[in-house]
Amino acid sequence: AKCTPQGNGVRVVGLSAPYSGANGQNATVVSWGNGGGTVQITTGSQAGCVVGVHDGNVQSPDPGADMMRGMLQSLAGGFPGGAGGGMPSAYPGGTPGGYMGSKMPGSAGVVGGGAFAGMLPHYQHGPSCSSSGAGGAGLCGGMHPSIPAPVHQHGLAPAYARQVPHNAPRGAAFGGQGSSGARDAKASNSLAEIGFALRPVVSSEQPDLFRALAGLLVTQDPSQLGKGKDVQQRFGPYDNLKLRCAWRIDHPARQAQYQAAVSGVGAEMEKLRRTGVQNPPGLPAPARGFPFAQGANERLLLHGTSPERLLDLLANGLNERFSGVNAGSAFGDGIYLAEDVGKTDQYVSADPRYDASSPLHRQLYGGNTVRHPGDVFYVLACRVALGHSVRTQHTGEDACAMDGGHPIFPVTFRELAPIPGITPTMHYHSLIAELGGAIQRYREFVVFKGTYVYPEYLLAYQRYDGSALLRTW
Repeated sequence: AKCTPQGNGVRVVGLSAPYSGANGQNATVVSWGNGGGTVQITTGSQAGCVVGVHDGNVQSPDPGADMMRGMLQSLAGGFPGGAGGGMPSAYPGGTPGGYMGSKMPGSAGVVGGGAFAGMLPHYQHGPSCSSSGAGGAGLCGGMHPSIPAPVHQHGLAPAYARQVPHNAPRGAAFGGQGSSGARDAKASNSLAEIGFALRPVVSSEQPDLFRALAGLLVTQDPSQLGKGKDVQQRFGPYDNLKLRCAWRIDHPARQAQYQAAVSGVGAEMEKLRRTGVQNPPGLPAPARGFPFAQGANERLLLHGTSPERLLDLLANGLNERFSGVNAGSAFGDGIYLAEDVGKTDQYVSADPRYDASSPLHRQLYGGNTVRHPGDVFYVLACRVALGHSVRTQHTGEDACAMDGGHPIFPVTFRELAPIPGITPTMHYHSLIAELGGAIQRYREFVVFKGTYVYPEYLLAYQRYDGSALLRTW
């Protein structure tokens, strides 16, 4: 039976059969989670049908949205770029010029990352937008509560104001970040309550760092993405990964442990150099854009995970005692990392939409900070003290070193062999699973002490097939 239409709320676009007849027709929102939900068609041949949609399938049919868009184009310098302008006093509740887009450079604009800089608090649900808001942060803040629902947004898209669920986290636009004050306050509260904080890396405020983090998601061979027996979830073919959100992990206790470990590894490396032992072959190139402790052969490596395990990893760090929980332990009971995101992408699982009841989402997305972009996967970018490594092309407890042929697990699968010729005994600090023999496509790096690894950044990315986003629900 058809449902009774409840009025127009959105215009539906981009649907395929059997609902393609609803394209261009009006609908009302029935339910919504972050990034999508269900709508009921209210006009046309599909009237009464309830259809599942993503936020990209809906636009505002309300003329008020077009009015608002036109106002912003003429008064705030236009979406493609431009400067100056403000909400005119003639608009209900408006304030004379100089607040919306005030003094924003023409190259920034609203599309391409500009924000409503310095917008007055009574035009928002959240705190005032940062006056420096330009770049990739998106539009911040919500409009005045008296504005009708189709325009009552966290931000406006270039063509139409997209319908945004009213129960979504306030103060941030589509995948963007809210005010710096809200972010700092949330981080301070987290440090006091749970001992660590997640500090968003905003592209407009830290463009070089955001660009460097995005570079970690470039794989050497895109044709290999989604292939292999270890791939957890595919959802279809894809050939590139795009960074959507990033956080710096601020965990003072674990960072202090890691720094002490780096100092210890560095001291042992100095002893090796004094005895004539050369730096081991096979170390990965240092990631561009990051400083490193070269004496300990520190590198930035990747570790993919699932939303279900992520919060525990953020709180407790990576633990070698849980080796093999997700993907076996071919190279010992250690912590597995990779230099190529194509490898870590095999072990991730999707986080399709915002869930207000999720403890993880409350840490990542709540409190006027970051908006869940939908259809994301998570990878940790970890600082690792690789020290003096041993290389192998073999798996299992009988694996031997490429350089010297000696066993690399002479006593236990949980600890590497001593470095030959060194007295007193000093063990290898890490293992490099080198290409060749049993190892194909990707190298892996394994350490056997959790203090040798510090997860420094969390990256949320989406999979794409060309320019098409891979949907996960």
